[in-house]
Amino acid sequence: MKKTDSTRITAYILLRQVFANHGLPDEIISDRDTRFMSKFWMTLTERMGIEQKASTAYHPQTDGQSERMNQTVEQYLRCYINHEQNNWVELLPMAQLAYNGAKAASTGITPFFANYGREPETIKIPRKAKTHAREAEISAEKLRLLHENMKRDSEFLSYRMSNYYDKQRMEAPTFERGEKVFLLRRNIKTLRPNDKLDHRKIGPFKILEKTGQVNYKLQLPEHMKIHPVFHVSLIEKAPQNAKPYEPEIQQENQEQEYEVERILDEKRINGKIHYLVKWKGYDDSENTYEPMRNLQNATQAIEKYHQRRDSQEEPREKDHEKRRSPKRPRHAE
Repeated sequence: MKKTDSTRITAYILLRQVFANHGLPDEIISDRDTRFMSKFWMTLTERMGIEQKASTAYHPQTDGQSERMNQTVEQYLRCYINHEQNNWVELLPMAQLAYNGAKAASTGITPFFANYGREPETIKIPRKAKTHAREAEISAEKLRLLHENMKRDSEFLSYRMSNYYDKQRMEAPTFERGEKVFLLRRNIKTLRPNDKLDHRKIGPFKILEKTGQVNYKLQLPEHMKIHPVFHVSLIEKAPQNAKPYEPEIQQENQEQEYEVERILDEKRINGKIHYLVKWKGYDDSENTYEPMRNLQNATQAIEKYHQRRDSQEEPREKDHEKRRSPKRPRHAE
């Protein structure tokens, strides 16, 4: 799957490669990629009875499982990758086989067994060969050793990371609705010139609700324009007389700041001008009419739209004037 794939292509790949072979899942856990946050994807998963779960802002460990798997795979790829680091794609199939065949520390069974009810076939004792190809024999032996090492390392890393994440979660504090908390300014940059000298936390903000086991939704000011749900590790209780600090923050790296690709049209809604926006990275089905207050960072796109519209109207106006201009009287001969 490529980053440039559209929402529809992504859905087709999942349907062909995953759903067709394993059936429909109860839920899909993803990051806040535009493809998984689009109306098309949300509608599709709802109609198929699949619950879509997106990771909270700046904390991809939505349920810990995906993050542990990612770190496990990354760890043993580091162990076996070559110096140039250009053969990791070749190692992925064996890494996948090793991970799926390794017992998880939390359940005591392998992912393969959990899915199919049986253990996967591993590389067996070689049969008596009728033909001999030296290069093939060397490759087969390398694959066998690689599989054994990866499976052993996978079980060890899975156990170690499971203990680490479980320990982190056991220490998580709890907060009540309406309670005031500070938000740690990790990955949030303000407009102040020196990040190291800036405040390490912002707020306090009121807790609106608890979402899931370890995430909280905060009441953030509109100018922040970031997803308001945060992992418990990013918030801490604020004193009653805490001095508020709600700075302007940089928006260019925020996942919820959508980029305008082009302005297509305009119309009046309740007496106010709204522009039809083509969002970058989204299909045309995601185009929306937006008021000017939502497009303060898209002034260039709006100017280009008016320039295109004016350039198209000028020839029509001139042609209209020609058709309406009275005929000149003929001079008497």
